[in-house]
Amino acid sequence: MYKITKLAVFIGLMTTIFACQNQEKVMPQATPATQKSNISAKNRTIYARPAGISYDVKFFNDPFLKYDHRGFIAEGYLAEETNLETVCGRVARLRSGSLVKFTHEFGKYDSKGVYEGKLASNTTLAINRSTGFGPGYPAEFMSNTKVEMATSGDYPGVTQGTLGSSARLGTAPNGTRVTYNAGSKLCFDENGWVSPCHPIVELVPAGMSTKVKFHNNEYLKLDARNYVLEGQMVEDSYVYVVGHVAAKFKAGFIKFAASSNSAGGAYYGTLAENTWLRIHKKDVPGDKVLFLSNSKVTLATYYYPGVVQGVLGKDTELLHSKGVWVAYKKGAQVCFDFRGFVRNCFFEITQ
Repeated sequence: MYKITKLAVFIGLMTTIFACQNQEKVMPQATPATQKSNISAKNRTIYARPAGISYDVKFFNDPFLKYDHRGFIAEGYLAEETNLETVCGRVARLRSGSLVKFTHEFGKYDSKGVYEGKLASNTTLAINRSTGFGPGYPAEFMSNTKVEMATSGDYPGVTQGTLGSSARLGTAPNGTRVTYNAGSKLCFDENGWVSPCHPIVELVPAGMSTKVKFHNNEYLKLDARNYVLEGQMVEDSYVYVVGHVAAKFKAGFIKFAASSNSAGGAYYGTLAENTWLRIHKKDVPGDKVLFLSNSKVTLATYYYPGVVQGVLGKDTELLHSKGVWVAYKKGAQVCFDFRGFVRNCFFEITQ
């Protein structure tokens, strides 16, 4: 009887211990999804002091957030629309989600604040004037466009921006006043004058021996011998055309073929005047056709080089691919196959 009682007590004790152990092993409940979302959202943004600004600004806390050597924000994406001081001394409202860059240059005029960002509304800002007497001319710049400003000089201001309203502005090289319409994207030099947005270089295009002026920008492409294959011409210019003599092309985008593996010269661009050019053909030179001023032409660079796509400069009868002569009106866009026959234009080459 004593042994049975002792055994019962032992079993009861073990049962109690086992139950306590099970209670201790209860796993904590997972964080609710809404709480996780709030924590994540909180971690994605941060309030911090930008360079040249006297108050904290809300940024997205991501890898694009950069600090200067003093621990202030040098650039980052805004988490909300914010009014910010600019280096030209005026306040601008910058768009949420846009990249904004800040500076604080200690000098004669203590340049500080925003020097690059996207405007949330039309804003009047001073144009850059690094030298001269007094700040640059104030101009209105367009909402939802980026402005860039100088960070040094006597009177820092806008060096590149899009006008929000028409303005009469001094233009390089001599400051002549010219009226620019709203929507014009302009660049300004150290005098506050409108000037080309990219440096200008004089280079020899492929298939030519004389230099042409080009904008030194992302569209400029050179071959291994530093001849221009494509780029944006600064001004209307006479250039050699593949399989032809020179023709005048408008300022803007143009392509050239190297003469080492094909006929050299221009094979794509916009004509500056009505121009007679041969159409493309395989076995014999193609007929000459008048192509319209201010229209794009594309030429083949193989067989007998000539136009494969263009816009007619006058009413013209042309042989269609079906073997019949067809009258085409001035202004008609036509394409040609290797026989010199008009064919369907499956696509239009644009820049």
